[in-house]
Amino acid sequence: MDVSMSEMGGIEALREIVKKTPHPEVIMLTGVEDKEIAQQAIHDGAFDYVVKSSDPATLESSITACFQHAEYQKRQWWKKIF
Repeated sequence: MDVSMSEMGGIEALREIVKKTPHPEVIMLTGVEDKEIAQQAIHDGAFDYVVKSSDPATLESSITACFQHAEYQKRQWWKKIF
């Protein structure tokens, strides 16, 4: 999701997603290179914050880590049930 969107800002949209979906896997992919916004996004529940001008391998690495994290969370959830 981008930080700069026309209808609703990305941070605001992230907050709405987090309210409705516990522990969503959201990667902020944006052209806005701002440390404070990145910290806010992570604080508000984003898995990662990747600047569009980054090397494509950075995004690939973030997506891979995000999937691995989601799988780990799923296994932990199943352990609680069984």
